[in-house]
Amino acid sequence: MEVQHQEMRSYIQDVIKKSGPISFSKFIEMAMYHPEKGYYMTKNPIGKEGDYITAPEVTSLFGKTIAIWLLHRWGQLGKPTEIIIAEFGPGTGIMMLDILDAIHCSDDFYSAVRVYMVEISPLLRKLQRGRLIAHSRKICWCESINEIPESKILILANEFFDALPIDQFIFLDEEFFENKITADFHVTPEKTEERFTGMFSHGDIIEKNFKGREVAASMIERITRCGGGVLVIDYGHAFGVRRSTIQALRSHKFSDIFQNIGEADITHEVDFSFLFPGYPVMSQRDFLLSYGILELAKRSRITDRVTLKKALDRLLEPIQMGEIFKCVIL
Repeated sequence: MEVQHQEMRSYIQDVIKKSGPISFSKFIEMAMYHPEKGYYMTKNPIGKEGDYITAPEVTSLFGKTIAIWLLHRWGQLGKPTEIIIAEFGPGTGIMMLDILDAIHCSDDFYSAVRVYMVEISPLLRKLQRGRLIAHSRKICWCESINEIPESKILILANEFFDALPIDQFIFLDEEFFENKITADFHVTPEKTEERFTGMFSHGDIIEKNFKGREVAASMIERITRCGGGVLVIDYGHAFGVRRSTIQALRSHKFSDIFQNIGEADITHEVDFSFLFPGYPVMSQRDFLLSYGILELAKRSRITDRVTLKKALDRLLEPIQMGEIFKCVIL
């Protein structure tokens, strides 16, 4: 693994030496998504043996609660006989497995559903195929929304936007600069044409997920044209914060983003107001409670009630994932 880190580090240094300091988005794009050396392209980052755990790994009740939202929205749409469920960044496939297992008891809905897994990592695709083999006849894989047929669609994105490359800017001496990365992996401010509205103080940092906004716009455009719904859950803020939120995780511990390049997850806190301006934001806790996770827990066949309570606390408690994670429904 150390060899891969050194190869990735040298590769990025060569790019910078040829073209000059690069943006944070360029750095993250290479570190995370390089076809041969990128973090997401070469390893499974999720789970106890990985670098982080997502809500679907905590308990199957998370996916089952989302299944209730899907069933509810399908009903609001008039129960069409054909509908697509598209999951962006489906990770290990465990959330979709829990969803499909849950809706299997609703014959009409299950029969109507066709699933598209939006995934660019060959390694994760292979993992998802193995996990979802019981539902394989219903599932296709693709790399973008443009590959999904025109149809009513229900879009899911759990911890997807936080993994996309972002740019970082800083306000210094009444001017905006873009933070760039040098060949020795230091951050340097360079003049930029970008301008931002609002009142700023010296040293304020502004992060913008331009790639994420493009993807969000494509989701909105698709459901506006074809009908459907969108459910986004991620950790972040209803409005952007003026500090650096870019961080790296390796083996469930925070790491310097310039250490273990290609071996650590680089992520950021999502600014929902930038991705989905004008749409209300609720906490993960409020969403899960609204769609009956506690009722599901009461009926659950999970015999270890202590473990179940710990899982629910992790998803719902404000100091854990309950308030830190936010939700937007379109």
